[in-house]
Amino acid sequence: MAVTKTSIRLDTQVADETAKILSAKSRTEAVHTALREIVALKPFKKRINKHTGELILEGRRCAKRRRRDHRVAQGKALGKRAP
Repeated sequence: MAVTKTSIRLDTQVADETAKILSAKSRTEAVHTALREIVALKPFKKRINKHTGELILEGRRCAKRRRRDHRVAQGKALGKRAP
């Protein structure tokens, strides 16, 4: 790994929080780790963007949507309570 000393202005609060999250020993280590993570995520983001709109995800939101759609099909108004 080639290392060059570079002077940059950092938001110290963000750098310290990043170091804490990443369990880095220093701000420099935190910056190096964060940059490596961004580079590692690029191919993943590319694959996600390639398949945008093609995937059907199942989970809580889908379950809520099915319940809501079921209530609408039964003729019950959304957000209104029966008297």
